[in-house]
Amino acid sequence: MDKSGVVVALQDGIQGCLLPFKTVAERFHMIDDATKTVYIPVDDGERLICRLKQGDHSRTLFRRLGQYSVTIYERQYNALMESGCLEPLDEDSAILRNSERYVRNFGLRLC
Repeated sequence: MDKSGVVVALQDGIQGCLLPFKTVAERFHMIDDATKTVYIPVDDGERLICRLKQGDHSRTLFRRLGQYSVTIYERQYNALMESGCLEPLDEDSAILRNSERYVRNFGLRLC
């Protein structure tokens, strides 16, 4: 269950460090499956996405964009990318090209 050695690191320490928080943070993942972020251009999200495309990568912008984003598994992300539904931003995120695929009450339609 502790394949990353997080529990042992907290109990015994690592390399002389009794509280190896940095190492534990790097090793610990609540969900091991790789996920990607899809930004949804609805409401104010459209304006925020434009700022992102223009090179604004501030913490404040990403915090605001959080409410206009969904996180999906890599397999689903790749399927949407192959079908042309996403505009890639970087290796871990993209913008939804067709906002009709997002339904406010249900979320992102994957098929």
